[in-house]
Amino acid sequence: MQDSTDPTVADAGRGMRQTIGLVLLALGVLAAMWTFFQVYGLLADPDGFTLVQTLAAYSPKDRSIVLPEGTIEVPPVFVKIGAYGTAIGFLAICAGIANTLVKSGARLLQPSLEKLLRQRRDGGA
Repeated sequence: MQDSTDPTVADAGRGMRQTIGLVLLALGVLAAMWTFFQVYGLLADPDGFTLVQTLAAYSPKDRSIVLPEGTIEVPPVFVKIGAYGTAIGFLAICAGIANTLVKSGARLLQPSLEKLLRQRRDGGA
């Protein structure tokens, strides 16, 4: 069994930390790009957004609320506003996840990048 002070164990841990950091950073950047393009699509063509189309496609029978005193029909504009609110909420959650992934990946890569920058500044290769 190897001791934790053994250089090969420390190098393996550092390598694994760098690998996980790179994966988290790449996933965060991809998630941020996906979120950006979804927001752009929502702003460029609001009626072409799939979630809004799905939620706003209910028939008048599906949009009605039946009470003992009578039936209340919810106007289609309120359904569409709710669909937009839901879409914006989902995209905000995706943006938060992307932000967390990028921060975590950068934090794991920070020691390696500081070491590399220190070597470059001191003139080492």
